[in-house]
Amino acid sequence: MKRIGGILAAAAIALMSGCAGFSQTEQPPVSTAQPLPLAEAERVYVIEPAPGRQWLTDRDGNPVEAEQTFSLIYDQLTHQPQYKVRMRRILTGQVDDGGMPLYRSESALYSLAGECLADFDEVLYEGAMGRYVIRRDYADEFDSMAELPEDYTTALIDGLTQQVVLQDVLQLKALDEHRLIALDPRRCLLGVVDDQAQILAGFPAEQDYHEPECSDGYIIAATDDVRQNSPSRQDVVLDAQLNRLDGAERINSAFRGLRGAYYIRIQDQDCEIVRFADQSEVYRYTDVSSLTYFDGQRLIRQRTDPETGAVSMVLADTEDHPLFQADQIISLVVEDQDQPADGFAAVSDEVLMRIDRDGHVQQTTRIDGLNAVYCDREGYLFYEVISEAGQLKMGILDENLNLLVPASDYDTVAAISLMDYGSQALDAFFGYINENGQEKIDILNLNGEVIFARADRITSRGQDRFAVVRGNQAGLIDQTGAWLVQCDPYALNWDD
Repeated sequence: MKRIGGILAAAAIALMSGCAGFSQTEQPPVSTAQPLPLAEAERVYVIEPAPGRQWLTDRDGNPVEAEQTFSLIYDQLTHQPQYKVRMRRILTGQVDDGGMPLYRSESALYSLAGECLADFDEVLYEGAMGRYVIRRDYADEFDSMAELPEDYTTALIDGLTQQVVLQDVLQLKALDEHRLIALDPRRCLLGVVDDQAQILAGFPAEQDYHEPECSDGYIIAATDDVRQNSPSRQDVVLDAQLNRLDGAERINSAFRGLRGAYYIRIQDQDCEIVRFADQSEVYRYTDVSSLTYFDGQRLIRQRTDPETGAVSMVLADTEDHPLFQADQIISLVVEDQDQPADGFAAVSDEVLMRIDRDGHVQQTTRIDGLNAVYCDREGYLFYEVISEAGQLKMGILDENLNLLVPASDYDTVAAISLMDYGSQALDAFFGYINENGQEKIDILNLNGEVIFARADRITSRGQDRFAVVRGNQAGLIDQTGAWLVQCDPYALNWDD
């Protein structure tokens, strides 16, 4: 049995290029009418037939050597692949205080065509824009809230020539389609650049603005380090020229219930929804957790009956005129979308209703034990019931309240996505069920049909591929559930 040398994605585990009992089905010719996106064409699937043992294949089930795998980094403005990166970990021959071996992590930069632009070094690469990329020292602390070393170096460079363009750039975040904000190693705002790496404002900013985020072409940041919880901290709104437009105890534009160019200004528990364009107040409320949806014309808020104390949800206009009241009301638009909802779902007394923006009931269906509904994928409702035995179960309905997956089938169900850049919805659901104390997973298509039943593990996935382990089977399947390649984990002749 041949073992692949090297480590994939900095994981210190054994890898293999093939396995005993390996078989591959004949594949039909691939159509060239619609070429696969680069991320899909080059995706490597990690199959884990046994704990701690991995086997790598391409989308057709062909074995892949770990040393030949790449990761893609993405343009922050276009969200398209920008460069390839190859990573490796090398034993240093030293051990830590606990006697564990120490590794050195290195990365190399390649063009999308596979040309080596920078050989292995103790650095990390992060996508920026166009031909530019961020190159920074490797640091385990980077993904934590710990401070980076004082001698930590990072810069925006020309990926093709490796020439430094702007020093001290740790991260870039898109401000709009053509501009980005730059953060320094302290995670403070450095300034604003365009898509050609030309400075538009700052470098440095006139004062420290901590942990800046972008929303609708504006910048929201804190005046003090958010980790220190300083009583003097204020959140501010800045324009692209770093002019201060607004400030308050807290400012929140990340609230997922907001639809449109608004932010929430919070001062002494008073909340105001404010329009970015002119900083004008459009709605005021007092309980920070009572509002769950707002789009400029419609809102959903919590209401407590002053006499009984009963809590319900109300669909209302921005003058607080109630349009509909129920135990639960949700938007039929997925939370991370920005457009207003054209309809809502409501639950009362085990009845699920679809209602329009004026609160008129369009459809209803009764579901025994109905407890709650969610919208995790456009066009579908995930519903939760409590069975007679007191167990929580989940199912799926389509947007017309037709049953796709009965809640009696699964403990939980989930919409599946990829995280190559943002969240890319897949044409599949996962259904989870406990059988004799062990969790099993069904893969279902968007019609609610099971394409692969009772997987023990799903170790990686692409747009139309899943790496699965089921009993004495492990391998890669397509979107119909057909095996592309498989092996028997119990027949593996692992050499140590």
